[in-house]
Amino acid sequence: MCLYLVFLCCRYSQICIYCKMKRVVFFESAQNLGGARIATVDLAERLTDYYDCHIVDAHGSCSQFVDYCKKKDLQLHIVHGLSEPTVISSKTKIQSIFNLLKSVPLLLTTKRKSLQLLGTLDADYVCVNSLRTLFYMYRHKLKAKIVFFAHGWYIPRQISPILKFLFKKTVDIFVCGSEATRHALFCGNIAPLSKLEVVHIGIDETRMTLNKAQFGGVNNGVKILHAAGFTCGKGQLVSVEVARLLKERGLPFKMILAGLIYAGQESQSYYDKVLTLIKQYGLESEVELVTNKSNIIDYMRACDILIHPSDSEGLGMVIMEAMCLKKVVVCNAVGGTIDMVLDGFTGYLTRYNNVEDYVGRIEQLYNDKSLYQYISDNAYSLIQNSFTIQKQVDAICRIFK
Repeated sequence: MCLYLVFLCCRYSQICIYCKMKRVVFFESAQNLGGARIATVDLAERLTDYYDCHIVDAHGSCSQFVDYCKKKDLQLHIVHGLSEPTVISSKTKIQSIFNLLKSVPLLLTTKRKSLQLLGTLDADYVCVNSLRTLFYMYRHKLKAKIVFFAHGWYIPRQISPILKFLFKKTVDIFVCGSEATRHALFCGNIAPLSKLEVVHIGIDETRMTLNKAQFGGVNNGVKILHAAGFTCGKGQLVSVEVARLLKERGLPFKMILAGLIYAGQESQSYYDKVLTLIKQYGLESEVELVTNKSNIIDYMRACDILIHPSDSEGLGMVIMEAMCLKKVVVCNAVGGTIDMVLDGFTGYLTRYNNVEDYVGRIEQLYNDKSLYQYISDNAYSLIQNSFTIQKQVDAICRIFK
């Protein structure tokens, strides 16, 4: 009888161990609530039915990120409660090096405290997506597998020597946002194909706001949106040139440039350049700047065309959202845009930053309503069939298994 009870206890403990939900920690160092941060929180929420999900924020300096995690009712842990983000990158290399040296004590302290917290959480997987959090994970002694979510394009020239070193030494598997990212990491000799997985972001149309923003100053014209953070790689100066040519040709339009101004002088300086060019061309009535709104779906819903003259894209969440709302996208053929935009079928790809191409497509879509409907319907069907939440969750679960 005693032996039988012992057998049952052992058997029961094995079942409990087998059924125990694996723990996944998303390790962040959030400085703003941009697309990558939103994607992280959304994914953590979607995986809560399958895994014990936690979010660790190394600094806690972005109140919008903290509030978004709380809104999703996620388990959030903050290592440091900093009042403002620590900015290292600057306009000059000398200033960047100075900022780095000044922040070394804080970085080392945060690394130590973060690893202590992660050890306490005893995660099976730790998911990171930035150089800073990857540095914090370097030479860790956790049992967890380190999963790097590659939201950017990561072509070789974009990868610094230190990031390449940390990739080699720290990451167990890469989750790429697009096929273009997987190819870039493989061709850059960062990882073999066996360590590179592709998981597209899933879009939930039902959770998008139904509100529409106002595009003032245009009645029968075309409403154009450019949604991206204010950095030189996102192409707002190109969009201003597009606006100048549209005005010269007499096409009625309103353009909104919506995006975050990031912490540090570099982003603010670029924003100032955009504002100066708008004034130089006399486009104050045609071009409006909307800054530091994390959720711009209401502008997306109100626009007709999304233009995206970006230098580099992992996948482009803003493009997916526009396609989901049946808006036509005109963009550069960079990175993950080619995973979604099939030229002339689900959107339009331009020659790199070619202003004539952008203007020509806008005029064509404005003058041919049936063509607009054809492209927007195809784009919507692609998102509904290939970029769903269930596909994203299933892909992640297969990787973790």
